[in-house]
Amino acid sequence: MSERIRFGRQQGIHAHYRVVDMAKDLCMASYEAAMGNNTVRKAWKDRHPTFTERQLQVAWLAKHLAAHIAPARAILAGMLNSGIDENEKAKIHEALLKDNFLTRGRNPSGWRKPI
Repeated sequence: MSERIRFGRQQGIHAHYRVVDMAKDLCMASYEAAMGNNTVRKAWKDRHPTFTERQLQVAWLAKHLAAHIAPARAILAGMLNSGIDENEKAKIHEALLKDNFLTRGRNPSGWRKPI
């Protein structure tokens, strides 16, 4: 993807921008994997018949980005134990701390909305 797709807060995603960027990368990787299957690609294209490839990617992000936020947090947390540069670790740590305060829209563990 040559240019970045701007996505995040305007779609109701309440997460630090580093977490959202990681989630976008995961989501686009899932898009590429899914579009490698001709049946999935045809179904997605049939759902959006007038969309260009770029618009198909944006539609995929709109539908699936929220599901990639928690895995993105986990990956970033796991990166703190890897052999990356200490400066980068400090940036990731700060991002995860700030992200922890962005709790709007999250359910506490074990709590479910009434049916």
